[in-house]
Order: sequence, then structure tokens, then C-alpha cells
Amino acid sequence: MGRGRGLVPRRGAGPEAGAVPPGRAERGGGSEAGDGGPGSAGWGAASDRASAKRGGRGVPAGPEPGARGERDTDTDTDYDSDNDSDCDNDSDYDNDNDSDYDNDNDYDNDSDNDSDNDTDNDSDCDSESDCDFYSDRRFFGRSTRRAGHVAPATVAAGYYLVLRSAPVGTGRKVVRGANPRVPYRLIAAVESGPDDLEQEPNDEPARATDIASGGTRTGYLSPPGDVDWYRIRAEQPMILHAEVSALERADLELSVLAAGAKPGDKPQLLARANEGGVREGEVLPNVRVPAGESFIKVEAAARELDGKWVRDSEDRDHSYRLSAQLLPDDGSTDREPNNDVENAQAVELPATVRGWIWPRRDVDLFRFHVAAGAPPVTLRVSPVRGVDLQLRLLELRGSRADVIGTADAVRGEGEEQMVAVPLKEGDYLVEVSSPRGKDASATQQYTLTVR
Repeated sequence: MGRGRGLVPRRGAGPEAGAVPPGRAERGGGSEAGDGGPGSAGWGAASDRASAKRGGRGVPAGPEPGARGERDTDTDTDYDSDNDSDCDNDSDYDNDNDSDYDNDNDYDNDSDNDSDNDTDNDSDCDSESDCDFYSDRRFFGRSTRRAGHVAPATVAAGYYLVLRSAPVGTGRKVVRGANPRVPYRLIAAVESGPDDLEQEPNDEPARATDIASGGTRTGYLSPPGDVDWYRIRAEQPMILHAEVSALERADLELSVLAAGAKPGDKPQLLARANEGGVREGEVLPNVRVPAGESFIKVEAAARELDGKWVRDSEDRDHSYRLSAQLLPDDGSTDREPNNDVENAQAVELPATVRGWIWPRRDVDLFRFHVAAGAPPVTLRVSPVRGVDLQLRLLELRGSRADVIGTADAVRGEGEEQMVAVPLKEGDYLVEVSSPRGKDASATQQYTLTVR
């Protein structure tokens, strides 16, 4: 804002604003105070400081009192032209050239040489008594001034760009650099964006951007380390299908999380996908979300750098598109998470379920009960293009699950089955997976039947 912030309070006989100090308006060019131009508080203020160095107290050097036999025309006992008894050209009783009652050369009522109402010697023109060059009250209008200090004006609604040097170092040695000789250049532009653009900041669940079922959101992954959270609401437990498109310069990771049980609790991870790389999108086709709020998180995939895992990818020039769809949870499809005994999906015999082996190393577990005297059970899983599948049958014995049968006869694509297996009364699990977790598909479904 101009030079030296360009704001100097007007002179007055007391705390109220008064006339401009003598000699300032004459030297200036009539600009409004605070605009940094030649005016009563712009370049004129800088001229005062320069003349202070040349003449001693900020006024043009003139003849010494009484020189060449000259006399003044006032009624006091000194040799200047005012009505007080000190040796300066103002109307107060201190030995400086301003009209306040302290011994410095500025126009406020404290004893330092800056133009604010505090007792520090900083040059931030604020009313704080710390000796730094920063202030939380710097946003003020150009012409807003009070005698004694710069008055903060009401901050207008809108946005502000705040720039400062980045921290360098670690621990107690962190510092922020400065270079007063080399200026930076700031370029800012307001551009139109899509109607579904994400709303920053959304880097934590409390600030998540809302997304509706069947809706989309456009987002940017920038700066490095950016995380975008989205909130979706369900009236009842449902199946969520979430998908994010690719970025040209960043590898993405997609996650779905359930809200914590209580406000402030950490969200619970339900499913995560990081199967693609740069220029490849991610999808979670079948995540069961509870009634209420759930979250979708988009972030850079972790990568190893110097022995540490970091998420520093970004793409400031290209946007991604996130889509979300809520589907009824009627038991006809598998729902994640169902990869352990605790979260196994319950089905009733006879059962037919469609599902996906996704992402890699996915395991789908289904739990069923066999009544006393029930006929033998047959289990089949249909072939999936590009995916080698296997079946396993497990018997639940308290907290244990023991494998009692396996079907992996076909190497590669093909149907796997266990036919007419006699089972005693009890609870059982059937597991669908890919051997050694090598294959997966988010688009090709399997069909499991248990009869």
C-alpha cells in the first residue's frame, strides 16, 4: 500500500482529528491520505522523514533563533514563532516538531517513532505492543484515520490473498526468509468454473463438500498434499458406488469412510482403492454405508521418497470428476467391507449374490446357517473375464473358522464349484477370492449360488 503504508494520522489539539500538520499539504500534490501518492500522508510523509535527516526535526532548515538580530512575533520567552516556551515551531510544550505531548517526531501520543498508539518501535502502524512487523488489524480503508493511530475499518466481505515466505528448517531452527531487494509478482484472476466445483477448504471431514446421490463434483488436487473430503447422506443403509476420473500428473487414491459414532470421533475406513496410476481413475463399486453421513476422500496416492512414504503429488492444471450413486441394499450384491469373519455378509439359503473381486487382494465372505437334517449344499461361482477365482468353505467353531473345502480346479477364467457337500447343523462361511490376490476387476461381476 504505497510507500511505508502511506497512512499517517491527522494532527489535532487533542484526541480528535484536526488539520493537516503545517508544511505537509503544501509539499504534497493533493492525493487522498493513504493512497501512497503525493499527498498529505503519502510522498509528503516520506519528504518529512528525508528533511528530518537534513534539518534535524523534519522541518526545513532555517535561521537559528535570534540570527541576524531577528525576533519572533509571539508572547513567550523563546526564539520561535509560537506561544509556548520550548524551542520548536509547534504549539505544545515538548521539544519536537509535532503537536502531541510526547518527545518523538510522529503524530501519535506515545514515545516511539512510529505512527501508532503503542509503545513498541515497530513500523507496522498497528496498535499492538509487540515488536514485530505483523498485525492482525492491517485491513483498513485508505482514508480511515484517527488522531493518534490508524483506525482499522470494517473488513469488506470477500476473499483475501495472503502471501508470506515458507518455513525453512526443522524443529527450533525453522525460519522464514526475506529479501527486501527483489520484489515478487502476484497474478490473480477470477475465472468461471463448473457448477459442481468443490468448495475449498475441504481438507478435513468437518469442512467436507456435499455431494448428492447421482451427482458429481469437479475438483483439483493442489497444492502438494491436498486432500479433498466429500459428504454424502443416506436415509437408510445403502450401497455406495463411487468413482473418480484420472489426472494427467498425479496418481489418485479413493476412500469411503463412515462418520464417527460421536461428534469429533475419527471417521471409520470402509473401503479404499489405489489400483491405477497416473492417468488412471479409481472406483469403489459396492461400499455399504450406514444411515446418516458418510465421507468420500480423494487424495494423492502414497509413494516412497528417501525411505519415507509421502503424498506430495499434485495437478494444478487438470481437474478430476467424482461421481457418487446410492443403491438399495437388498442383499442381492456383495457389500464392502466383508473381508473378515466379523464383517461377513449374512445370506439365507438358497442364496444368489453378485459381487466384485476389487481391489486386488479382495476377499468376500458370506455367512449362512444350515439347519439340522438339511440336504447337502452345492456352491458355485461363475467365471469372470480376466480373473482367476477360487472358492473356500469354512466352518465356524466359536471364534475360529476352519477350512473344510476348497475349489480351484480351473487355472485362469472358469467356473469353480463344490457339489453336494453334506453339512451338519451349524454356521458356515463361503469365501470368494482370487488365488494369491493376483487378479481383480471393478467392472466384471461374479455370481455366487449356495443351494
